[in-house]
Amino acid sequence: MIKDDNNIDKLKRAAVSALSAAAVKAKLLANQEEDQIRELAASLIEKQVFLQPSWLSMLYSIIVHRSVTLWMVPYVAVT
Repeated sequence: MIKDDNNIDKLKRAAVSALSAAAVKAKLLANQEEDQIRELAASLIEKQVFLQPSWLSMLYSIIVHRSVTLWMVPYVAVT
């Protein structure tokens, strides 16, 4: 009976150790994933800030060009 109890205790300790190791590994992976998401978000924001002025100037030129061409078209009234 004592030998069986000893084996059960060893099995319990082994299970606790395995669960603890899995939890530590999961936490490590979660932290790495979080860091990678932060890096990607920072990179995205940096690129948006860098590209925004060029996109705005291109958008402005499209709007100006389109409005100029629209004003150049004679007004036709439909009656």
